[in-house]
Amino acid sequence: MKRVINVALFISIIFSVCFSQERTTIAVYNLRSTSILTQEEVEILTNHLRSILINYQKYDCLDRNRMDEILKEQGFQQSGCTSEMCAVEAGQLLGVQKMLTGSVGKFGKLFTIELQIIDIETSKIDQSSTYYFEGEMEKLLTEGIKLSLEKLIGSKQIVRKTDKSTPETSIKKIEKVEPQEPQFGYITFKIEPSNARVVIDNKVVPKYQMDNYKIIAGTYNMQISKTGYKSYIDVVSIQKGKSVVITKSLEPEEKPIVIDSLITPSKISIYVNAGPIEPWGDPGSGALFDMGIRIQGGTQLNISNWIELPAVLQPLAAEVMVGYGVWNAKKPGFGGVYTDAKTSVISVLALGRYDVTDLIMKAIGFEYPALGIFGVAGLQYNLQSWDFPNWSREFETASSFGLNLGVGVKYNLQSMVGKPVEVDLRFTQGVFIMGDVKDQNGAPFYPNDDYSHIENGLLFGVKYPL
Repeated sequence: MKRVINVALFISIIFSVCFSQERTTIAVYNLRSTSILTQEEVEILTNHLRSILINYQKYDCLDRNRMDEILKEQGFQQSGCTSEMCAVEAGQLLGVQKMLTGSVGKFGKLFTIELQIIDIETSKIDQSSTYYFEGEMEKLLTEGIKLSLEKLIGSKQIVRKTDKSTPETSIKKIEKVEPQEPQFGYITFKIEPSNARVVIDNKVVPKYQMDNYKIIAGTYNMQISKTGYKSYIDVVSIQKGKSVVITKSLEPEEKPIVIDSLITPSKISIYVNAGPIEPWGDPGSGALFDMGIRIQGGTQLNISNWIELPAVLQPLAAEVMVGYGVWNAKKPGFGGVYTDAKTSVISVLALGRYDVTDLIMKAIGFEYPALGIFGVAGLQYNLQSWDFPNWSREFETASSFGLNLGVGVKYNLQSMVGKPVEVDLRFTQGVFIMGDVKDQNGAPFYPNDDYSHIENGLLFGVKYPL
């Protein structure tokens, strides 16, 4: 009898030690698929894969709802991010040790199911398998996924059954064994910001375990970190069966204004703007022509990406554009002779643009704002022609040259379209001196030789980064 009790005690101790070891934490990343499967079918396969993996009881598998919640809090978008590196990045945010991912394809009547288990710390594939399944789409769900997972991890689903062959006396004797002293302790983290990363002896603490993290008793190195904050490093001691509360608020990191922090992400952008232009003097002297329209486009070059500049000059950009404008004569005109007259202008602009808000917001520690203000200044060259169908005189094409100044407001559409596309509205004013305007006989258009003119415009623009 004593021997039986000793054997039972030994078995109980071995059982306790084996099952006291923490299982590897794992999360299932969305499967990839070709056009043979819809997004809804892919999600169903992924969820079924997760359920089967949980039943194997080989890993500590993260619940789907909790996984989606954590990734949403971190601003991570799963849709469109299907590479292995995306799975690694998601695993780091989730704080798990492994990620299960893969793909489903079809060749003829044969389905191919490729699965991989990726180690988050090393970013390498631990295990991989390819399983070929022939059958209907429904059987792919009920059989194919299960068989492919069994091939990957070499396990079968655990079915809990009551072993009726076990003698009742033996069960009673094992139940009488005294419980062993707890080998684990617990940590509760109360940290700010709440999405800071906690690492204990090079192991990331999962977000979903922050309230009650189970860990083997002992002494550990701990680091709490978050981009934009000073890291906190300490040593924490855990006693058997005890709980420890870690309370810490990270201090914001002071960042000096450096050259790289103010450089806009794209070197070159396509730029188009258009709107009404009101001429004063010619074209239009205020009496000859009505308000017209101008459209112009070209490129914007972010100078800081090409040349090293001091911080105060980094929001400086160059705009090079070509435009076209047209104005109709006022009616009835002088005695009706200008009734159907119009003038058109081809313009070439070389402007410097300075985004004031970018510098100010960076200087006080904020990221680029969506809404901002800017100014432009530079040179403009115009090539102008006239059309007076009711007049016997024809005039030669003339040119003008002068300054173009403007101010405007911009809005960044990054959050809406996923790229730093900007729209803006600017008020411009051009002051030009025109060359001689003469008809075919050499007679001047202006008797008093006053060829200067002004243009006021309100232009709506769109900037698209390349």
